[in-house]
Amino acid sequence: MEENSLSIVGLIFNAGLVVQLVMIILVLMSIYSWTVIMSKKKILIDAANDIDDFHEEFERNDNLANLYKNLPPLASDWSAMEDIFGSGYKEFTHTKSTSNPVFDYEF
Repeated sequence: MEENSLSIVGLIFNAGLVVQLVMIILVLMSIYSWTVIMSKKKILIDAANDIDDFHEEFERNDNLANLYKNLPPLASDWSAMEDIFGSGYKEFTHTKSTSNPVFDYEF
């Protein structure tokens, strides 16, 4: 290689130790940040799929009580949408059981 070469590899190898360490750190941080970005993207895709799955199940069921009974037995196994529905349904049945005439109708 020529001494005056302006290739990227030549610049890296001819740089000082501190500059090389900074470049290595920058490359490693870039790889880490892309890993975080891709993992967050996967989380969002999985959440969107859970929402779609629950929405389809919700549309298929005519009875809210049956939908609630079909949820996984442990609340910790519920998806986010199942958790929202389960909490809302428990509150609804609690409110309905206090014999409030406003909520005295059947689903």
